[in-house]
Amino acid sequence: MTEYLYPAYSLTVHTLEDHYTLNHHTWPEWMTRQELTDRQLDEAAWARFAKVQQKALAQATNGRQVVDRMKCTRMTVKRLGMVPWVCGWFSHSTFRDGRSDFEIYNSFSEYVERYRWMQELYGSDFEETHGEPYVCLMGAEDHWRWKLCECQTCKDEGMAIFNH
Repeated sequence: MTEYLYPAYSLTVHTLEDHYTLNHHTWPEWMTRQELTDRQLDEAAWARFAKVQQKALAQATNGRQVVDRMKCTRMTVKRLGMVPWVCGWFSHSTFRDGRSDFEIYNSFSEYVERYRWMQELYGSDFEETHGEPYVCLMGAEDHWRWKLCECQTCKDEGMAIFNH
């Protein structure tokens, strides 16, 4: 079976809230169909931060106060290399690229099996000890939890997302 690989990224935003509390917000990994240039990656990172601010504003009961408190002091974008799936909050996603549900399930199953061994060994020195970065499955090792999203947005964007 052909493995589909895509460039993936992670974003950590450091914010100064209430003028004294430094917080670190790490957003779910994301992937693109083609490698982004440094400029495109910078623009994408700011767009993700703005999207989170708008979501916070929509959920805020006290108007703009939540968003106003998020003063970005530094943003760190990391290239994760070429990957078949990226991890979200108890979910994983990839592009469909014409693949059937059966092919998507098989791809995800192979991905989960490849990294299952890491789940019980997590520690701050994982990469140093094992020679490769830790890959979080976020509970995906329990196959019975898998639910392939069938919403219209996923269909329109050509995405396959497993919630678990």
